[in-house]
Amino acid sequence: MDEGLPSILMEEQRAGWRAGRGCVDNVAEAIALAATDPRAAGRVYNVADAEVFTEWEWALNIGRAAGWTGEVVVKPREQLPAEAGKEYDFGQHLFADARRIRAELGYREPVVLAESLRRTIAWERRPKGRK
Repeated sequence: MDEGLPSILMEEQRAGWRAGRGCVDNVAEAIALAATDPRAAGRVYNVADAEVFTEWEWALNIGRAAGWTGEVVVKPREQLPAEAGKEYDFGQHLFADARRIRAELGYREPVVLAESLRRTIAWERRPKGRK
């Protein structure tokens, strides 16, 4: 995206794949809440963003946040060049229900998606060797 390419290719099964994610600041907040709230004693909580995007949606969200105006082109695996990606099986989604921590402890993400993407993009774009 930062190279200004007009499009990126994505395999169609991957494009529809969903996995739970969370900004590190939000996950840290959830962990601190669960560790300090007495109502959490003996309970197990999954932590992830409330909305679980497809890989295609993530690519578009990241692109918009990065100022990219290109498009994500979805194709069947057999129509992609061999170097377009590794062989993964995207037949099984990978996310867990994270409603319990919200309902029982009132957890809400302190960092909204737009800010989380802005911070991540800035971190990725930092000069190499800097922390």
